[in-house]
Amino acid sequence: MTTNPDKPVWLNKQVWYLSIAETIVWASLFYIFPASLLNWNIHFGWDLSKMSLALTISLIISSLAGIGSGKLIDLGAGRHLLSFSALLGGIALLVLPTVDSIWSFYAIWAIVGIAMGGCSYDPCFAVLTRAYGNSSKEAIVMVTFFAGLSVTLCFIISSIVTSISNWQLNVLTFSLLLCLISAPLFWFGSSNYAKSFKPTSLVSNNQSRNYLKPMISRPIFWGLSALFTVFGLNHIMIMSQILPLLEALKFDDNLSIVVAASMGIMQVTGRMLLVGLEKIKKKQFPNVLVALICGIALSIASVILRFSESSGLQIVVFLILQGFSFGIINIIKPIIVSEKLGHSNFGVISSIVGFGYIWGFALAPATSGYIFDEFGSNALIACTFATALIGTLIFSSSIYIESKYYRPLTK
Repeated sequence: MTTNPDKPVWLNKQVWYLSIAETIVWASLFYIFPASLLNWNIHFGWDLSKMSLALTISLIISSLAGIGSGKLIDLGAGRHLLSFSALLGGIALLVLPTVDSIWSFYAIWAIVGIAMGGCSYDPCFAVLTRAYGNSSKEAIVMVTFFAGLSVTLCFIISSIVTSISNWQLNVLTFSLLLCLISAPLFWFGSSNYAKSFKPTSLVSNNQSRNYLKPMISRPIFWGLSALFTVFGLNHIMIMSQILPLLEALKFDDNLSIVVAASMGIMQVTGRMLLVGLEKIKKKQFPNVLVALICGIALSIASVILRFSESSGLQIVVFLILQGFSFGIINIIKPIIVSEKLGHSNFGVISSIVGFGYIWGFALAPATSGYIFDEFGSNALIACTFATALIGTLIFSSSIYIESKYYRPLTK
């Protein structure tokens, strides 16, 4: 059972709480890694590819934990899941400065992965969908507006704190933000989910299997999975190595920080542009068309980046295309899943379709670190272009086959 919000989303304090909490989660559990990578390289002396493997381990574990998280949300435990996951992430960061080997570094990021699996976008969006049903899009848009600024928040705070003190204090700062702000806000922000949830809304395991089996045989399921996978892979291959990459493209340190921090602003601007145009036109654009345009834009962004060496204008165009497309896809991802695959067992379905997205995130840091170390920046950018193009072609093909040969799934 879901409920509609009793007030506009911008006046809904629960959605505000979730927006702030999710912003802190992404800044603290994900973007702190690329923001701190060069400092860790100097401090520990480990190769970029070896350290990047820690983020890959974290995101692999996050993808596996996400399946269980979806089930817990469908069982009514979403409120506890979000709050305790944020708390776990904060505790893991608190221990990070004590590591003395690459293996303990990996172990800490494995725990961070468990935390991310319980409080990143997919669990939060599943809770919102459960709480607000068909009215969830505005709430999801608001959360992603704020969370898109997590890149900016992380790089700015990290730059200031590390310049004043060191990376250890920076990690402690984000640990406290998670424990003292994010975890409580998740608890208060998910009150509508807790109030509206009814055990009778669950389906049996047999019914779930009967539904999931035909769903995963559909072209649209695999098309969506492919598209989400390449978005995660492409964007995080770039963002996990953004500072070394910009250094190789001959941008100075200060400008590199500005470029990295601006990615979040571009994501938010893209989301605002989409919502604003829909308000002006008084209609929603077809989500499939929007997704295809985002895929094409992502491919072009890599081409622009390849030839942006020391060029301010070209790097701005890259930021717009990369940031807009990645920002918008995160708005429509849960909406297009429910639109094409239905609302029944949405928590589990969203987790399964998003599995490739998280795996794209997971494989990207180690993959990009290895490519950068072994073959250089141009090879890395070529790979991001290829992944975006291939994923967009697979998605467009699945849409054509689905519309021509299949009936819509029962909602």
